[in-house]
Amino acid sequence: MTTLLTLDEIFAMAVRIESNGVVFYRAAAAKANKADADYLMKLAAMEDEHKRIFGDMRKRLASRKAAEPPRPDGGLYMAAIADGCRFEGSAAAAGQLTGKESMADVLRLAIHLEKESVLFYLGIRDVVPAADDKAKVDQIIEQEKSHIATLAGQLKKRANG
Repeated sequence: MTTLLTLDEIFAMAVRIESNGVVFYRAAAAKANKADADYLMKLAAMEDEHKRIFGDMRKRLASRKAAEPPRPDGGLYMAAIADGCRFEGSAAAAGQLTGKESMADVLRLAIHLEKESVLFYLGIRDVVPAADDKAKVDQIIEQEKSHIATLAGQLKKRANG
């Protein structure tokens, strides 16, 4: 079986996606009122924590990475995928924020983007051949699901006033 993505590349993408999530939430916070900005900054901190977790997972795989052939593009391909797709706080989504969105609008967009991330990672899991590697991708998926639950809870809380 041909390896389409190395596990190192998957974790590099996860770190990049989480970094984009930080940008998204900070951009939304910059355009929000004080209370909403505080909440959005907490979400940015959650993304920072996920970025750290995925970075640590990637570091633990460093010995495996040495056995993988390097990509001739130096990882630019993976960065383009992570930056170009519309999931979890993509740079494109952050750039579309006008400041006129309600907090509910931002939360709904964030939920949608997180769902897209989960679907993306489910697809990646399908191309990862080793069971222990699939389990690591599952850890990423569970982290993203926890974001969806947090965001949905906040949206519901706001709807119930």
